[in-house]
Amino acid sequence: MTTETVKKPADAGMMHVIDMTATPSSGPREHDMMVDGVVRTIKFVPGKPYKMPREVAVKFLKNSTAFKLTDADGNVLAWRGVPKQPDELQAGERLRLAPDETVANYNDLHDEALWLRAVSLPGGEKVTKEGSREDVIAFIIGAIAERKKLNSVNEANPDEWTPPADAEEDAA
Repeated sequence: MTTETVKKPADAGMMHVIDMTATPSSGPREHDMMVDGVVRTIKFVPGKPYKMPREVAVKFLKNSTAFKLTDADGNVLAWRGVPKQPDELQAGERLRLAPDETVANYNDLHDEALWLRAVSLPGGEKVTKEGSREDVIAFIIGAIAERKKLNSVNEANPDEWTPPADAEEDAA
C-alpha cells in the first residue's frame, strides 16, 4: 500500500471577485475593506477578477449587484451567499423565504453554512473553519446582538421615534 499526500491547489481558500462598476471609462476602482481589524484598500481593474481570500471575498459578494464571483478568467459564477436576515431588512420590508429556504437553528446548519454567516459579519474573517462549532455559533450570535444594539439607538436624536411601517396585507 502506498500513502499519497494530497496537495491542495496553490489558490485553495481563494476566490475571484470582479467589480462590475469598474469600467474602462471609470478606470480602476478602489474599495476599503476591514480585514483582521485593519482597513485594506483593494484596487479592482476593469474587467479583471481580483483574487482574494474567501473570507474577504464573501464581504464583497454581500453586495451582489456591484460585485460578482468569477473564475480566474473572469467568467461570472453563480453565488447565493446567505439569505437576507431579519436585522438587514429595510423599513417596511418583510422577511420572505424562497421555496428552497427555511428557518433553522444554528446548530442545524453544516459547518460551511456557519462559516459563511460568520465571515459575512464584521470581524468574521477571524473565524476559521477549524474553529469549534460552538465558537462560531457564539461569534455569530454575539455579532448580531452587537449590530442590533448599535442600530437600535439614533445617536443624533435618541428620543426620535419612527412609526412602524404599514402592515402589508396578504392576498387570500
